[in-house]
Amino acid sequence: MTGHNQSMNSQVDDFRAMFHATYPKVVAYARRRADDTVADEVVAETFLVAWRRRAELSGMDNPLPWLYAVAGNQLRNQHRSANRHLRLVSKVAGDAATGPPAADGRSPVETDPAVDVVRSALATLSFDDQEVLRLVAWEELTYQETADVLGCSLDAAAQRIRRAKQRLAGAIDNLADTAPAEQQPDTQTHTRGA
Repeated sequence: MTGHNQSMNSQVDDFRAMFHATYPKVVAYARRRADDTVADEVVAETFLVAWRRRAELSGMDNPLPWLYAVAGNQLRNQHRSANRHLRLVSKVAGDAATGPPAADGRSPVETDPAVDVVRSALATLSFDDQEVLRLVAWEELTYQETADVLGCSLDAAAQRIRRAKQRLAGAIDNLADTAPAEQQPDTQTHTRGA
């Protein structure tokens, strides 16, 4: 029984250390993708899953990609739930639902018009393309870490990132082509490194 208690104490200590090291990054990940209330729920659920699987986590050198994958699944669940709720409300109200408003994660300090163009272009991409670009650009994950989050090979992740970047560049070009000349920012320096 003493060995079991020592093992449990070790798992609790490992979990506590992992939690303190990763919590701020998981919170930032969730808040860049959802409002604070939803993000807080996602973070709580993510660490609940982590607690339940703490024995598995204690052997990981870097649990952050695993936590991002869990948080991403929680966000998708929240998104599906919100969509179901909106459809129900629209059906009851008799209105045609146009879908939930996009959470753009915009910081109040971002005033560069090029940022608006990139965000608008990003919003036109699929959820999967947006997520892979955010993992690389916002979360600053390596391609291997991104592959871990996505649950695919390094080659597959690299291909998904490349294709998402190409689609983003195309979306930016389309937006720049349709914007009035006086509103067209110089997006060339902002898009090629995305």
